[in-house]
Amino acid sequence: MFLNPTLWLPMAVLSCYLIASIVSAQQPNIMLILIDDMGYDERSSRDPRYRTPTMDDLASKSVRLNYLYTQPSCTMSRAALLTGRMPHTMGIEHVFDKFDNRSVPVGIKLFPAYLQEANYQTHAIGKWHLGMCNESMIPTRRGFHTFSGCLHGNSDHFFKFRNEPYDFWTNETLDRSVKGKYDTEVLAQRAISIIKAHKKSGTTQPFFIYLAFKAIHSPITVPAYLSDRCSHISDPLIRDRCGTMAGVDDALKNITKTLEGQGYTKKPLMLMVMSDNGGSSPNGASNWPLRGKKATVFEGGTRVPAFMYSNGLLPDSPRDYNGLIHITDVPLTLISMARNSNTPVVLPDVDGKDQWQAIKQNGPSQRDRMVYEMWDDEAGVRKGKYKLVYHTSGPCSGWYNPLPGVNTTLPEDVLDCGGFMLFDLEQDPYEINDLSKDPDYADEMNDVMEYFNMEKARKIPAQISTINPNMPAVDADWKPDWCPGA
Repeated sequence: MFLNPTLWLPMAVLSCYLIASIVSAQQPNIMLILIDDMGYDERSSRDPRYRTPTMDDLASKSVRLNYLYTQPSCTMSRAALLTGRMPHTMGIEHVFDKFDNRSVPVGIKLFPAYLQEANYQTHAIGKWHLGMCNESMIPTRRGFHTFSGCLHGNSDHFFKFRNEPYDFWTNETLDRSVKGKYDTEVLAQRAISIIKAHKKSGTTQPFFIYLAFKAIHSPITVPAYLSDRCSHISDPLIRDRCGTMAGVDDALKNITKTLEGQGYTKKPLMLMVMSDNGGSSPNGASNWPLRGKKATVFEGGTRVPAFMYSNGLLPDSPRDYNGLIHITDVPLTLISMARNSNTPVVLPDVDGKDQWQAIKQNGPSQRDRMVYEMWDDEAGVRKGKYKLVYHTSGPCSGWYNPLPGVNTTLPEDVLDCGGFMLFDLEQDPYEINDLSKDPDYADEMNDVMEYFNMEKARKIPAQISTINPNMPAVDADWKPDWCPGA
């Protein structure tokens, strides 16, 4: 016998609402903060010249991900982060230029869309750099409810956009209200506004905020009040880098104060902070003692500072986690956490691994191999403790910008790097001793070479850049509508 709809329909709606409320109450609010080109040493816990007390305090209370690896450069890292896929499987081999036609293929589902399906409000703030010539490529069409930032992102730090079209958006509308303002302050304030609006709305939905700072990417320009905090540093470039990081630290302080003031630190909360790749040594960054720099496959270009600060999710914090994590693992790990999943999250056609239980329980990593990059002239993979690096010919990166007081004979450039190099990262984390020609390591060389060739076979042709033939005039209104979306 069927109940009268006037009786059961309201009850069913109420039951669904209650179930959704219970699930939402258990789901953590998530904030992922990406710092642009932060060097391994650009924090006061590594280099006392820097002024990052908030970052150091948060890290001291967190699970520190000591072996989190990214891609060597901006676009590739962001593509890997938001898809869980290796860039060489998507034709993403180079950094996207301003107003070109390349993007993360629009048929690939980005991970914020999975969070939307899990009842999250999703927000992107800051540097996008994953496609801008068609509306189908922009954040609000790819899994984010809101967007506030730059579709490209590599411009000056005061939103002046000299000699180029204006590129700061609120959702899908150009927003000129920020022109001339310091980007780190603007982006932090946008995040704070979202947190406050979320609280004021009274919603039971959790939030996911992806905040991608433009700092500390070149050009290194910073307000005088921040560089003045670093007046003890005589080198003007390092002084301004220090000031830029002080601005990022202020942003972290203001954001965490807002989270606390709005009551979010009393609820399940995950705040993850990381760099998108290694620091740019020619622009003053130090990744010492790691070898290499941004845009190289050596450790200094890919092993980055990262930590997870949480309330209630990692009860044995603070501690270190020393398992191997790749940037493609981050989306699956956060989705698993969002779903309160005790079974590994598996998504179609991804390279990432769900590392949530491994991190939570301080257990073994779910991966034993990874790809650093698959460029034609330089490439690298790791399997177990062995790392294989390929360099076509000529000099390659050495060791740059040692910390004050460090004397070293290690060269900035290694003169002849042609061919393959093999390193044992457990015994030689700074990639000093090439084992590729040592007969005692022939089996290991062959084993990791097999993996290298397997990944090389997965590589698809790189997307070809075409610049907008009708480039908008400086400061003119424009829309991302000049290329096909496929």
